[in-house]
Amino acid sequence: MTAPSAPKVCVVLVSWNGWAHTLECLESLFRSDYENFDVVVVDNASADGSADRIADWASGKLAAPAVEHPVMAQYSQPPVQKPIPMLRLSPAQATLEASVSLGPRLVIINAGSNLGFGGGNNLGLRYASRKSADYIWLLNNDTVVSSASTTQMVKTAQETHAGIVGSVVRYYSEPEIVQALGGGYFSSLTGQFPSGAGPRGLQGARA
Repeated sequence: MTAPSAPKVCVVLVSWNGWAHTLECLESLFRSDYENFDVVVVDNASADGSADRIADWASGKLAAPAVEHPVMAQYSQPPVQKPIPMLRLSPAQATLEASVSLGPRLVIINAGSNLGFGGGNNLGLRYASRKSADYIWLLNNDTVVSSASTTQMVKTAQETHAGIVGSVVRYYSEPEIVQALGGGYFSSLTGQFPSGAGPRGLQGARA
């Protein structure tokens, strides 16, 4: 889905001392066949230089670590073209209108402290909302996605008018086995969204 009228998608990743996983995830995201999307990476004060390494990757100075798994390598290799337009922000800078209007494909927000998974996502959500995203995808940084994932989820959301959509999740080390299905329900009472869990024996399901 590449038309100018395609809904804007903003992907939010929370990273903490996991730059290698994050780079593999980013390599898969930027191979997407859906063009109208940005990625926000919230770094929770990593002690391993994650924010610098992600910035170096985006500029083309650092390559993502090689993927040894023969099946999963197809989602993140060969590397996408660099440089990728990028902006690094502090939490205070992320609230400025100028940072939102610049519109780079990749934004790294240095949280300044470890906000936890929920706090990191909230920081990313606030920024993504101010960028007038039509859809926001909360994605774990230790995942990889197929090039068609964004297109298919946007299509499903538009056709069903659903407020929340999800995907099939598979085990990284055993991708033929489904870990969780995209179905589930949202509880307005608790604010929780439990997904439909797939049994380990469920094999051969199509993403």
